[in-house]
Amino acid sequence: MRCPGQDRGFWSGRLLIECVCPRCGWIVEIFKDEASVKCPRCKIRIENPKREAECATWCANSSQCLGNVPKSDSPDPLDFGVAVGQTLRAGLRALRRATSGDFKRIARAVWAMGHARELATQEAVEVPKVLLASLALELTRGSQRQVDEQISELIKLLLDEGVNLDLAQEVDALVRECLREEIPASLAARLVHDAWRLVELGEKMLREQRSVAPEDLWVLMTDTAKRHAERLFA
Repeated sequence: MRCPGQDRGFWSGRLLIECVCPRCGWIVEIFKDEASVKCPRCKIRIENPKREAECATWCANSSQCLGNVPKSDSPDPLDFGVAVGQTLRAGLRALRRATSGDFKRIARAVWAMGHARELATQEAVEVPKVLLASLALELTRGSQRQVDEQISELIKLLLDEGVNLDLAQEVDALVRECLREEIPASLAARLVHDAWRLVELGEKMLREQRSVAPEDLWVLMTDTAKRHAERLFA
């Protein structure tokens, strides 16, 4: 007899979650109880960031059935708290409005945000500001005037979506610092820069079907990003 906890017919709520492949940026669907899934685009195996097997919290035979599954009160290493999550959702809503729902641009921005989260966490830099700035950089196309208008519009949308004024102003300043021709002075700006260079590196590795080489890393400003690239694109 099949274990009821493993039978998806007994489940309630959302069965599938979406996660972004850290290597190629593809949005991958995975059942909430699966430990990992292979990216259909670049074929690497992606760990389920929010694996959920509710029966494992009480069933005495769960280790035989599922292996070691974290209990429900275990901290989620990808959980930055409710306040940060709300801020990022506001940023994504603002970006969706600014790009008229362009899926490719939004997916690329989310890919950059994933890299930014990893780098900011390792460097202990303020996470929300870096992530929102990573999203905003997707709008930096066209002439200087067009870019200025796009960024200003996004900041207005962030405020409209509930992001507080101080954070919105910090994001505005950080994006503009990233766009200057000189090397960014702040570590936060260098991390945002590197998050987007990692996106471009991922696209290049996928296009050329190869691993990263030492000469590819010169575009990255921080050692943290270089180590991340070596692990990710090996």
